[in-house]
Amino acid sequence: MKNLARSCEAVGPSASKRGRGRPRISEEEKMARRERGKPKKMLELSVTVSIGGSDIDVALFPRLKMFLEEEAIAGMCSIERGGTVFHLHFQMVVRVMATSIVAVSKKIKQYLGWETDSPVGANVLCRALKQKNMLTFHGMLGYCMKDMDQPHYENFAHNVSVDDIKKGILLYTTMGLMSSRTASA
Repeated sequence: MKNLARSCEAVGPSASKRGRGRPRISEEEKMARRERGKPKKMLELSVTVSIGGSDIDVALFPRLKMFLEEEAIAGMCSIERGGTVFHLHFQMVVRVMATSIVAVSKKIKQYLGWETDSPVGANVLCRALKQKNMLTFHGMLGYCMKDMDQPHYENFAHNVSVDDIKKGILLYTTMGLMSSRTASA
């Protein structure tokens, strides 16, 4: 056994010593290994991107446009003001092929440049749509349009037809939400 250890030392540091056997694996590589064997499925998600306690930097909007164009099958992103504390944030609805909701959240953070360093209170909240009432792709399209008469409002749609938008607005209005929101503004 001593001879084996000596011969390893002659070649280089021993692989049998604790902590020196395998090279360190980056977080990206760990995620890629986990995702490699998993099949992708179509997900429809509501996504809210916010900074707790303050307005979102609207200069990030083009990065979310790029996410929609490069990663989503279809989707919409809007700049809206919250109804409770009135901070600007991004509201999105996306139809995407992915292995999980967590994978989509991480991908959005990469597009925002938040994968390693993000502002204090930064949050990307992805929720699966329940396919009931407003929690459908069309319902969320209408929801993303709710601030359309406001000066802060910006909107970008990818692979969403005019008919889809009309259905969304109709659904949102039918639920009584758009008329009360725009009337109070």
